[in-house]
Amino acid sequence: MYDTSAENARKRGWSVRYRLLAIALLPMLVVLPVLLAGTIARWNAKFDALLIAKVNGDLTIAHEYLARILDNTGEKIRALGDSAGLRNVLRGEDETGFSDYLEQSRIKLRLDFLYVVEPDGRVAASAPQAFSGSARVDWPVVKSARTDGSHTAIDIFQSDELAAISQPLKDRAYLKLVPTPNAVATDRETETRGMVIQSARLL
Repeated sequence: MYDTSAENARKRGWSVRYRLLAIALLPMLVVLPVLLAGTIARWNAKFDALLIAKVNGDLTIAHEYLARILDNTGEKIRALGDSAGLRNVLRGEDETGFSDYLEQSRIKLRLDFLYVVEPDGRVAASAPQAFSGSARVDWPVVKSARTDGSHTAIDIFQSDELAAISQPLKDRAYLKLVPTPNAVATDRETETRGMVIQSARLL
């Protein structure tokens, strides 16, 4: 005769074992993923905050560096405009030619170009001397200099405007565009414009 009581007792034993095993593993199967997800989210937030702080720091340094370049360029042009040497050349009291004096000053001040323009846009003298013809006088920096005496700002030069000053400037501005995620859509393959720091001084 089959002993059903023993079989039932054995089944109850396995049932108790499964229950104990479930009680032991359930917290690990539920709590561990929750803890892991929380840890990942927390570290992700910290990483984002660290990245934002680094970008802000880099942008602050770049902004201060650019502001210093603008200030130094403006000071150089103001000092040149107020110099006795320039006044002597303008008065004809110096044997150095106007363009030669500007070229010497350009090299000394480490500028890409330097020129004196008449109100009608005619270039009176320039350095490098290859820069000739007429120059734009409607730049915001020029208009502000006529009002304030001097002004320094960043302007965007087109390729032909850079070439009119010197070919190396045009070549330096050339940049091949590379497709970048989240960038503004464009059908241009190259960038030929150039950001130029201009400083104007009213003589």
